[in-house]
Order: sequence, then C-alpha cells, then structure tokens
Amino acid sequence: MPGTAAPIYLNFMDVVGSTTGALLSTGNLKDEINGVTVTCMDVAMPIVIARADAFGLSGYETVDELDANSAFYQPLEPIRRKAGY
Repeated sequence: MPGTAAPIYLNFMDVVGSTTGALLSTGNLKDEINGVTVTCMDVAMPIVIARADAFGLSGYETVDELDANSAFYQPLEPIRRKAGY
C-alpha cells in the first residue's frame, strides 16, 4: 500500500513448478475436468483456473458472496480434488 513507510521488496525464487516440477502441471494449456475447461498451473503452489461463467458467476462477486454461495462449491470442489491428483 502506498504510504510513508519504507517499501518492502519481495523476491521469490524458483517458484515455477515448485510442487509439480512444471508450470503447466498436466503438460497442457487447457484441460477439461467434469465438463469445465481449466488451466492447471504450479506457481509457488498448484492452482486451477476456470472461467467464472462456467459456474454461473460473473467474476465480480465479492468474497462474502462467494462464501455464501453453496451452489458454487458443489461443482467446484470435485474439480479441485480431481486436479490435485
């Protein structure tokens, strides 16, 4: 955040593929899991990226809105688990 304090610089080294050994942990730019197109990446930690509209969302939801939306988690959790294997 901008302010009057001294900046704190962070430098992360060797984070690409740190868990799976590759940026694209499946070796593919896109994969399909349970009918949803995703990208599985490993940058400091493995992540799965998907379009919000694949879950009936706009992408502009707040954290509180997402946390309260149990219908969102029903299709998301199996994708997250499958991607973790």
